[in-house]
Amino acid sequence: MRITFRWLRIAFWFALFLAVAAVAYLHLIGLPDFLKRPLLTHLRSHGFEAQFSNVRLGWGPSLIIDNAAFRRAHQPLSPRLSAAQTELAVDLRALVQSRIELKSLRVADAQLQVPVSATNGDVLSLNQVRLGLAFSSNDFLRLHDCEASFRGIEIQLNGEASHFRDLRNWKFPSRGGVGKTNQSFQSRLRQISQTLDKIHFTGTPVLDLDLTADGRDMNSLRGKLQFTTVGAQSPWGEVTKLQVIAACAHAFKPGSDPFLQVRLTADALDSHWARSRAISLITSLSATANSNLEGVVRLDVARPTATLSTNTFHSASVSCNGSITLASTNFTPVSVNGKLRAIRPESPWGTAREVSLSVRAARAPDPPSSDTTWGPWARFGPYLLNWQTDVANVVSPKLRLDHLVSSGHWRGPKVVIENLQAKLYGGQLQADGVLDVTSREANCHASSDFNPHEISQLLTPAAQHWMSQYDWTTPPKVVAAMRLVLPPWSNRPPDWRTNLKSSLEIAGDFTVGPASFRNVWATSAQSHFTYTNRVWDLPRLHAVRSDGDVYLDYTGSDETHDFHFLVDSRLDPKDSVPLLPPLRQKVLDDLAFPTSPNIHAEVWGRWHASERIGFTATLLATNFTARGERVNGLNAYVEYTNKILRVHDLRVSKDKGHLTIPFVEADFDSKKVTMTNAASTLDPNILPRVLGPKTPKFLTVIHFDIPPSVSASGSFSMRDPLATDLHFFVRGQQFHWSNILADRIDGGVDWQARTVVITNIEANLYKTGTFVGWMVFDYVPKHGSDFRTTFTATDIDLSSLVKGFTAKTNRLEGMLDGNLTLAGPSTTNHQTWQGRGRIHVHDAMLWDIKIFGLLSPVLNAISPGAGNSRARAATATFIITNSGVSTDDFEIRSSGFRLGYRGTVDMNRVIDARVEADLLRDTPLFGPLLSAALIPLSKLFEYRISGTLHNPVMEPLYLPKFIMLLLRPFHTLKSLSNPPSSLSPTPPLTAPKDGK
Repeated sequence: MRITFRWLRIAFWFALFLAVAAVAYLHLIGLPDFLKRPLLTHLRSHGFEAQFSNVRLGWGPSLIIDNAAFRRAHQPLSPRLSAAQTELAVDLRALVQSRIELKSLRVADAQLQVPVSATNGDVLSLNQVRLGLAFSSNDFLRLHDCEASFRGIEIQLNGEASHFRDLRNWKFPSRGGVGKTNQSFQSRLRQISQTLDKIHFTGTPVLDLDLTADGRDMNSLRGKLQFTTVGAQSPWGEVTKLQVIAACAHAFKPGSDPFLQVRLTADALDSHWARSRAISLITSLSATANSNLEGVVRLDVARPTATLSTNTFHSASVSCNGSITLASTNFTPVSVNGKLRAIRPESPWGTAREVSLSVRAARAPDPPSSDTTWGPWARFGPYLLNWQTDVANVVSPKLRLDHLVSSGHWRGPKVVIENLQAKLYGGQLQADGVLDVTSREANCHASSDFNPHEISQLLTPAAQHWMSQYDWTTPPKVVAAMRLVLPPWSNRPPDWRTNLKSSLEIAGDFTVGPASFRNVWATSAQSHFTYTNRVWDLPRLHAVRSDGDVYLDYTGSDETHDFHFLVDSRLDPKDSVPLLPPLRQKVLDDLAFPTSPNIHAEVWGRWHASERIGFTATLLATNFTARGERVNGLNAYVEYTNKILRVHDLRVSKDKGHLTIPFVEADFDSKKVTMTNAASTLDPNILPRVLGPKTPKFLTVIHFDIPPSVSASGSFSMRDPLATDLHFFVRGQQFHWSNILADRIDGGVDWQARTVVITNIEANLYKTGTFVGWMVFDYVPKHGSDFRTTFTATDIDLSSLVKGFTAKTNRLEGMLDGNLTLAGPSTTNHQTWQGRGRIHVHDAMLWDIKIFGLLSPVLNAISPGAGNSRARAATATFIITNSGVSTDDFEIRSSGFRLGYRGTVDMNRVIDARVEADLLRDTPLFGPLLSAALIPLSKLFEYRISGTLHNPVMEPLYLPKFIMLLLRPFHTLKSLSNPPSSLSPTPPLTAPKDGK
């Protein structure tokens, strides 16, 4: 028995030695091929290809694989894991039975490569991989001490899984959609690889990942990821202190609970187009009942700055809250719901206190079919959109808004804007509109009561100028509807702007309180207006003032600039003074209308083309004042076309006088005025008062005590005096011309070119007298007017004639007949006048005329009473030449004597004449004989007359002085009683006073 136990002990220790030697051999030399086959078979059964240099037995016991490489079988682009040493803790008994049962797995110094190209060998590589797996007998797997490096990122991985053997049964739902291939997956990996090559990190970024799962429940998979880096640089920008935290749970269970939550924070972001500080992004994903993905996003950004093209945008903060639903097959959006809010945004166009935008979008259950005519709108075709905007305190160089809210929706093919409300410039704007994308037709309704002047900078220069002419106390209230056909969304024709204007249609109404146009104020105004085919139409615009009102119809074309006005006015024309140029303003300044006239006018033409302007007007005015002259009434019809003004049926009444002109025409090109059958009974004294300094000189010396009747026809030119052809006929009473007075006068005036002919002059003057004659004036430039005249006077009362010239009473008697022919090259140069004439006075008392009364004392001394006797007749012929009037046969016949005068009187009334008394020349039967016998005595009564007509002086030529003393007793006595202090010659005989 001893021997037996001894040998048993020896056999045991020997067997133990052999086992240890075998293990040491297998650890140092490696497993034989029959022991490797179970491992290879096990890997192939799981679809893996493996390569390794050696498999050794560890002391665990375990299998140690040196320089191993693993990849999916028959998939050249599958990931490849290569490790310097892989240690698998296995069950030795299972290994002897050619089975592999792992207890743990450790990988050191490994590398995982994911190919991204089959041609150039590009791969995504995970380096310095260290992995630890522990398998428990209760089918529990724990992942620990897992580390790796990926493009400078340190990766740390930990996890655990129960029932891990069931993980192989997991079938992940395909998210790639139908037709997605491995080639497409490799293409995406290649894009990821190229993108990662452009990203560089500052410091050493760290990625921590924790995973847990139950192999029997795919929905039990949970993960947590945390990524931190000091900074990162890329071609798109730089980020500082970036941290990403993500958690995943219940990834395959539909429900309201999110299966993925991500939180991203960064201290700063700086890119070519945007910069910001304190970025915070929180998002979560959950699966809906129909397996779609629903994401919730919250983004907060402090002090963001964005640059688009050359424009830069700033904001104090931007936040975005919303959700999005993605299709489970291709991740296309199914619905979107969110709100964007910006605090104190700034842009090149202005700033705002706050801007918010809320959007709701969803795929349409039955989307309309879009075509190429939709242009960029086609991408919105499958969706239903709703939005709301809220903007506060917008300030820009051209616009200021206190508050703006609006809402709208998209239901392809229509965009609808609802309930747009804006508060601006103390008023409001309300609008809504619809845009049909297919027809490109836009319709809008709007109402406003803000001040349009405040937005004039948004208008074109022409519209700004037009708007600047208006002013108001309270802004107008406008209600309008608009229709517009927009140009094609793509391939716009060259003339699309013209077509756009032609398609614009506007219709509406406006009312305004106290307002003005070019400083012409109205108490109120209102009108309907339309705009179609580039034509504005304002029917019956009604403006009211305190002194009346006006109705105005207006039509104007933006394309041709043609316009048409229809005016019914009961306003004072002086109200329009600010609308007129300065010269025309002066015309209205001379008018005053206590009662507003009635004016009906129609005006048409083209702006900035005066030759195209025309108008017609009917005027009716009563009791107004023109240059201080009160006019009882004015009525006329006026028309203006082609620069020709025509006045029909002009009627003016003043006091008891009237002016009627059936037709007047003024051609502004030729400056020619034509009138027909004008008739006037107005007082001509009005003209000097109205014309003032411009009154023609002849009107200052002509006067009618009773307004005459005047008719006129003809034409004249304001440019060419030679084109004058006027014809007048005047009939009046109580006529005054200088010192000439007429009870009645008729005459015609023909004015042709520079010649004025006054013909058929007939006058009753100085009681019983008549006057007929004619006058011709020819104007010679720079020399004045030459003239010709002939007239005849009959039965003129001599006393009235002299009284008319001297304005003094007299004792003259007699009747005057005569004629005169006179001509001269100048009406102002008397020295050039020439003429002749004859006068005849009968049954006259002439001694009150000083040049005749000089001989009264002499004749009375010879024969008492002879110097005051009645003259049977006085006749003379005379000529006018050399600035004087001369006669050789002026003779006064009286009973007992004749007086004969010969001499001259110049234009200054200076006399140089001789008078001779012919005694007893008219004695019946013996007169000639007695006159011949008394010729020597007659020489004693021959005198020389000098001085002036007002103070003539007579000196005897042959009579001694002492006889003159006897012929003048009163003058002699006066001389004796007052002797002169010294001797002086005897004074000449002057005209006696009162015949003495």
